[in-house]
Amino acid sequence: MTAGPASFSPPGWSEYRFGPLAASSPPPVRHLKGTTDAQGSQRLRLDPPGVDRATELIAQATVHDVNRQAWSSSVPVLVHPARLYVGLKNEENFVAPGQPMRLQAVVTDLEGRPVAGRPVVVRVGASRLNLVSGQGPVAVKLPPGKGGLNEASAIVKDEQGRSNRTDTWIWVEGGKPVPQATLVSDRAEYQPGEVARLMVRAPFAPAHGILTLSRDGVVRQQAVRSSAGLGHFTGSARGSGDSQPGSGGDPGGPLGDGQGGLESQDLAPPAPPCEWT
Repeated sequence: MTAGPASFSPPGWSEYRFGPLAASSPPPVRHLKGTTDAQGSQRLRLDPPGVDRATELIAQATVHDVNRQAWSSSVPVLVHPARLYVGLKNEENFVAPGQPMRLQAVVTDLEGRPVAGRPVVVRVGASRLNLVSGQGPVAVKLPPGKGGLNEASAIVKDEQGRSNRTDTWIWVEGGKPVPQATLVSDRAEYQPGEVARLMVRAPFAPAHGILTLSRDGVVRQQAVRSSAGLGHFTGSARGSGDSQPGSGGDPGGPLGDGQGGLESQDLAPPAPPCEWT
């Protein structure tokens, strides 16, 4: 029997993230031996490991017949850490220094039904926030984070005291240079007409590059620059049904500024990172 991390999202909450970001160390492989009965069967009881994330157990059995031939079969089993799941959704994937980090949290059962009245603990660094789940998503306001990548985690327990954890990340402008160029959108999805904001972090400064917009092929390329290793780009999302020339609605332009491009902003060096409250 082997165990490894698995992913599970309750139905109806595809916009939310469920489960930790990093895979925890799986339990060691277990080997069991036994002898079949007169009907050629054997029953084994497997106690799932206590974990705080969805885990996949793979049971593989090998039987040797009288001719010493081996016959093997395996079956995967999804093990839930608890009867409840907590989901997190970023309102924005990156924020300015000194601005609070905002999330939405929801607690559901395995069928995706919201469960109200369950305590949830949200942590970011040394900060801790206690809240109670509702019949729908609950707004979460976290203190300003340090410049760079900040990881937030939420933990809920079911009636048996079993824990389930979900992690997410939020960028805060500033912080140490990143080892490679990083492009971060403020949200995961956009509707036609909504404004999209992109953050570009360069591993050095000053930096020059080319921003390419593509959809079924290259739509537009634009030279970009940043004197501080950090830059912003904004544009409006366009629907694929709009075929007006230059409006960005052709099959290739998901973002545009009215001329099929993006507005860019060269930022000054960011302010010193804020300390946790």
